[in-house]
This record gives sequence, C-alpha cells and structure tokens, in this order.
Amino acid sequence: MKTINAICFCIAALSVGAATSIGEGLLGSKYIDVGVGLDEDAEDFNFGLGANLNLIEATGNYGMDLSFGVASDEGGDTTGLGAELVFFWPQAGANPVSYYVAPSLAYFDIDFFDDTFAYGLDLGVEFELDDQTNFDASIGYIDFEELSSDGIIGTLELNRWFSETFNAGLSLSYSDLSEEFSYRLTGRFRF
Repeated sequence: MKTINAICFCIAALSVGAATSIGEGLLGSKYIDVGVGLDEDAEDFNFGLGANLNLIEATGNYGMDLSFGVASDEGGDTTGLGAELVFFWPQAGANPVSYYVAPSLAYFDIDFFDDTFAYGLDLGVEFELDDQTNFDASIGYIDFEELSSDGIIGTLELNRWFSETFNAGLSLSYSDLSEEFSYRLTGRFRF
C-alpha cells in the first residue's frame, strides 16, 4: 500500500499544472512551481517541482499549455517524471469559466518494483471567483503499464494570487488506487 500511496502522491505532484484559469489564473502563463503533499494519515510526505509553458495563446476559443514536472516521496522510494498537454476552452462572462482536457505521460522509478510508464487523462473545469482567486475541480484516469493497475483521481484546488508573480494553491485529492485522501500546498512563480 505504501508504494501505491507514493505513486498517487507523485501523480498529484506531476499534475499540479492542470489547475488553470483565465484572467488572473494560470492558463496561458509561464510559471515554475514547487509543492509539498501529505496523505490523510500523515504517514507519507512528498514533494514536486514543475513548470508550465504556453504553446498556443488563448486569443480566441481555445489555448494549449505544456506542463512538466518531477516528484518524489520522502524516502526516495518512488520518483516520477511526467508531462501533460493542457487543452483549454475559456468562456468569458461575469464569472469566467474554463474547461480543459489534459492527456499525460509519466515515467516512475519504483525501488520495490520494475520501473513503469503511466498514461492518463484529466478533465476539469475552473471557476474564477474574483480577480485573484479561482477554484478548480478535475477528475482523472491513470493507467500503469507494468503494474497492471489503473484508477481514478479526483482533485479540488483553490488558488490565489498574492502578487503579479506569486500564486499559492491548496488542493485535496482522492485516489481509488490508494483509497486515501491527500493534501497539497503549491507555490507558483510566474515569469
């Protein structure tokens, strides 16, 4: 179970770029991020580093970002490296909303098992609550080739800009692989 937990935490760390928004949000922005996470029993700690690049600016009906990152659990038993394309469709209005789909590919180095590739797909929606705050809800599917295991991960994240360049997000995820909740705090620096 500890290995499945570590993999799920690494997935959460690798997918932090998926939390997106229009206006003062993250879609279309170039940023780096650093995050720390903990499972519901406070037994497993993990960390991750990532970056987001805008590939297609959302000047019309759609845009596309590339997010990538590296994550590891506290003991270094599981390390992941992954990337995802985030296709998004902003909807302007009094309370802007963005819909997105994000296919991903990741490689995991697991001490107790063979190394494995995983692929996934996230679907999400993000609501701009005000000029500095947005809320993201997503559901994702992940499949591990070598472990013959797949599952669903749901995530809720609240993001807030504290300046033109610094954003912090707090997320709650549930994975049916580990059957546990995990919590994550992420800081993002726009450049």
